[in-house]
Amino acid sequence: MRANVPPQVCLVCGVDRRGGGRGLCATHYRQARRDGTIHHYDPTTRSSEEVIVEVEVCWPARGPEDIASALGMTVGAVARALAKGGRPDLAQPFDVEYARGRKATA
Repeated sequence: MRANVPPQVCLVCGVDRRGGGRGLCATHYRQARRDGTIHHYDPTTRSSEEVIVEVEVCWPARGPEDIASALGMTVGAVARALAKGGRPDLAQPFDVEYARGRKATA
């Protein structure tokens, strides 16, 4: 299991879903695309603006790892979304936490 990745399970089978998309494991994602039923599953992406709003509400009462986990994202993904949305001030603590996590796994 990769570091700093919140556990997420497939909507169909309940196993770790990384590798797929739309809340599905890789197997069920491929099956839904092949069967033409992928539209039954909503995309699980968030816009930078949505991430900014969520972080503004939670920060500083909650830390970067806690906020990222609550959003179902990695700390690095939150940092990238904040930077992309024009909020490097909010991204900085997430960048620091991301770098700390990478050093711990190296």
